[in-house]
Order: sequence, then structure tokens, then C-alpha cells
Amino acid sequence: MDSIHGFDENNDELLKEILREAQLLFANYFQQTLIAKEWYLAKKDEWKSIKQERSLKNTMDSIRLRSNKQSRTTLNIVKYFDQAKLN
Repeated sequence: MDSIHGFDENNDELLKEILREAQLLFANYFQQTLIAKEWYLAKKDEWKSIKQERSLKNTMDSIRLRSNKQSRTTLNIVKYFDQAKLN
């Protein structure tokens, strides 16, 4: 009956071919999984780096704003004394 369906119990070549195909499928799956994990870890580091850069930029912007406010105050004092000298 097996020979009617094209399968012979004694056909080791067919079984070997099936095993090879299964091994290739598993190898490809694990390789793709490894690539996906490596990509995720690389992106995770990149995202972390971007987040740190944004945080640093925000900190620098905050410092600049404070320094600009301080500079404006200093400029106002200088202007006041300049006007006082003229009067």
C-alpha cells in the first residue's frame, strides 16, 4: 500500500532529504531569530543614545535659557548705569 502512494519504507534517500530540509528550516529560523535579536539590541542602544542626546540637548537648552536670562539682567544693569551717566 505504501508503494501506491509513492512511499517505500526502505527508501532512505527520501527520509534523508526530508531530514535535510527540516534541518535547513530550523537553521534558517534560528539564524533569522539571531539576526532579529542583534538588530533589536543595536536599535535599543541607538534609541538609548538618542534619548541621552535629547536629554543632554534639553539640559544645554535649559542652561542657555538661564544664562540668557542672566545676561539680559546684566545688560539691563549696564544700560541703567549708562543712562545714569548721561543724566
